[in-house]
Amino acid sequence: MVTYIIFVFSYILKHKNDISFLRIAAIGIFTAMMASMLDAFLLYITTVHNFLDTGLAFTFGMILMSQPIVAVFVGVMHGGLDRKGLTKANATAFTGLIIWNEVSMGLFLFYLFNPTIIHFDYYHAIYSFDFVSALSNGINTIYFIVPMSIEMFALFLVYKPKGMHRYAAISIFTMDLFAPTLLGNDKFVFIGGVGETAIMIIFMIIFFEFIAKHKLILPKDDAYHIKMIFIDYLLMGIGTFIGTIILKPFGFAWIFFAVAILFGMWYYFSSMFSVKTPSINVTKTENNVVIKRKKIINKPARLIFFVLVASFVSELFMAGSMDFATYNYLPFFRAIDTLPSFHGVSVAGFYAHDVLREFVSPFVPASTGTYNFLMFYGMVGGVYKFTPVSTFIEILYIIGYITDSPTFLIIMGTEMIALVIARMRVLKDRGKKINLAFAITAYILYTTVGPNFLNPLYYNKLPFWANTGAQAALYPYLVIPLLGSYALYAFLALLFGRRSYCSTLCPSAVMYGGTLGQAMGRYNWEAKPSRKMRSSHFTDSILFIASGAWIWAILASLFSYMYTATGSLSFSIYGIDPSVFYSYFIWNILWYVFFFSIPFVGMSPCRKYGWCSTGTLVGFFSVLGFFKLKVKDKNVCRTCETKACATSCEVGISTLPGQFIEKGSFKSVKCVGAGDCKRACPYDNIYFYDVRNFLRERLGTGRKSKDYSSDIVMVKKNSGFKK
Repeated sequence: MVTYIIFVFSYILKHKNDISFLRIAAIGIFTAMMASMLDAFLLYITTVHNFLDTGLAFTFGMILMSQPIVAVFVGVMHGGLDRKGLTKANATAFTGLIIWNEVSMGLFLFYLFNPTIIHFDYYHAIYSFDFVSALSNGINTIYFIVPMSIEMFALFLVYKPKGMHRYAAISIFTMDLFAPTLLGNDKFVFIGGVGETAIMIIFMIIFFEFIAKHKLILPKDDAYHIKMIFIDYLLMGIGTFIGTIILKPFGFAWIFFAVAILFGMWYYFSSMFSVKTPSINVTKTENNVVIKRKKIINKPARLIFFVLVASFVSELFMAGSMDFATYNYLPFFRAIDTLPSFHGVSVAGFYAHDVLREFVSPFVPASTGTYNFLMFYGMVGGVYKFTPVSTFIEILYIIGYITDSPTFLIIMGTEMIALVIARMRVLKDRGKKINLAFAITAYILYTTVGPNFLNPLYYNKLPFWANTGAQAALYPYLVIPLLGSYALYAFLALLFGRRSYCSTLCPSAVMYGGTLGQAMGRYNWEAKPSRKMRSSHFTDSILFIASGAWIWAILASLFSYMYTATGSLSFSIYGIDPSVFYSYFIWNILWYVFFFSIPFVGMSPCRKYGWCSTGTLVGFFSVLGFFKLKVKDKNVCRTCETKACATSCEVGISTLPGQFIEKGSFKSVKCVGAGDCKRACPYDNIYFYDVRNFLRERLGTGRKSKDYSSDIVMVKKNSGFKK
C-alpha cells in the first residue's frame, strides 16, 4: 500500500494540471477499495467471530466501498468526462483518501499483531469510548507513523515545495518520526518528547528569523504555511502533555496527540494537492512592462500574536511533559522544596484526588496513570483548600512552576538566544555585541543555571535575582542580601544608566534583543496603547501601575517573611508562599502575556508600562546619575529629515529629536540604553554618556572640546543628505 500511494499520488502531483477525469476516478475508486477492505477486516478481527459480526463487518466494507463510485457518478453527471486537471474538490478527496488508507492500515496492523477483542456496541458506536481508544491505538503506533512519514518524504521529493512551505513540510514528517508513542512503551515517551521538542525549536527559529528578515511584511502564501505549522505545534504540545501525564503510550489519553498527527497530515497533503493559483498581482506600467508582485500581509498583528501565543503554549506543554516523564513529576530540586519546614501544609491531594477521581475515572480506564497527575497536583500546588478560587490559584501556580523549571527556560532560552546570535552576526556596533553577549551570559548563569543546578544552600544565601522571591521564599536571613541586590542595581544605574540592568542583566534583554524583538519595534507606532505612551515621562496611569507593582511586591515580601518566620497559614495564599506566588504570576505568567501581546500593546511592555518594580527602580536612579544620550552637533538634529532616532527607539520614545535640538542631550526614566537610536542615526551623531565620559573630562583625557562638524558634514554627503 505504501508503494502504491507513493507511486500513484506522485503521478497525480506531477500531472495535477492535465490529468484526465477518468484517471482521477479510477485512482479514487481503487484507493477507496483498499481502505474499505482493511476496515472490513479490522471489524472482523476485533469482534467475536460469529455469523452476525462477520456479516456486519463485510457489509460495512461494501457500504464504504460504494461511496467513491457514487462520487464518480455525480462527477460524470456534472460534465466531469470533459474536465482535465485536479479541482479543489478532487484535491480534498485525495487528501482524505490518503488519511483514510493510513488510518485503516495502522488500525488493522496494530490489532493484527496485538490480538485484542473489542466488543463494539454497534447501536451506540457514536459515543463508545472503546471506539475512541481504538482510533488512538491505531494512529499512535509505528504501523501508522512510519509508513506515513515515508510517504510524506517521497511526495516531498516529488513536489519540491518552496519557501516556508518547504520548512513546514520538513518539520511535520521529522517531528512525526519522534512521536513519543512511536515504540509503544513508557521509556520512549521522554526520548520522543526531547526529539520532538528539539525539532520544534529548530524550525521555530527558522520561522521567527524569516518573519524578522521580512520586517513583518509577509508573502501571503508563506504567512499561511507559518500559521498552519504553528497550529500543528500547538496541537502537538497539548497532545503530548495530556498523554504524558497519564504515561501510557496508547489508549484514550493520547487521542489528542492522534488528532495533532492527523491535522499535520491533512495540512501536509492538502497543501501539496492544492490547485489554487499563485498569489501574485500582475500590474503594467505606462510602457506595458509586466511586474509580478506577491500578495503580502503588511504587518500582520493578529498572525504575529497567534504565532507568539502558540510558541509559548507549545513550549509550556512540552516542558511540562518532559518534566513529568523524567523527574517523577519533580522538575529538579528547588529551594522551596528542600526546606519543608518553611514550605507550609499541603492537603490538596486529599480534596483533589476525591473530586477529580469522580470526574476522570468514568472516562479514563483504571489501568492508566491518572493518579500520577493527582500526585503532581497535590505536590506542586500546595493549596490547603479545594474551592473555585483556590483551584484558579493552583492553576496559575502550576503554570508558573512549569515556566520556572529549567526545562522550559532551556527550551525558550535556546530559541531566543539563537535569534540574538543571528542579530549579533550582522551588527556592526561592537559595543552592542558585547552588551548582548552579557545578556546571554546573564540569562544562562543566574536565570537558568544558578537557581536550578547549583547547590540551593549557596543560592538561598544570595539571590541572583532582584525581584522578591522569584526563585525562593523570603526567608528571614535573605532580607539583607535581597536589599543588597537592589542597592547593587541602583548603584550600577547611577554610573551607567538603566541600560546596566534592562539591556544587559535582565532576561528581557534576550527576549527583546533578538531579530524578532527588533522587528516588532514598529508596533510602538501602530499599537493604540503604545501611541499614547511616547513621551519621555511616565503618564499618570503608568505611575499608578508602577506604584501598585511596588505596593504588591512589598506586601508579598512582608507576608512571605511572616509566613516563613512563623509557619502560620494566615500569612499564605491557601498554603502558597506569597512572594513565590507573586513572582510566578508577575514573571512566569504576566510577563509572557505582555510579550506575546506586543502586536497590540507595543514593544518592551514591561519597561514601557512600568509594572517591573526593578526596572522602575533603576530608571529612577538612572535619571539621577551620569547616564544620558548626547549628540555631537545639535544643528544636525535640527535639519534631520528622517528622525530615525525616535522611530527606531525600542521603548517608543518620540521626544528624542526635540530634546536633542533643545538641549543637545536626552535623559529619561524610560530610556533603557538599548542603543537603537544611536545605530539608526544616519549621521552617526548620537553617543552614550556615562561615568566613564565624566571621569575622562575631569581627568582631561576626554574629547570634550573636539569639533565634530566636519565629520558630520562628511557623513551627510555619504548618506545622500544636504546640510
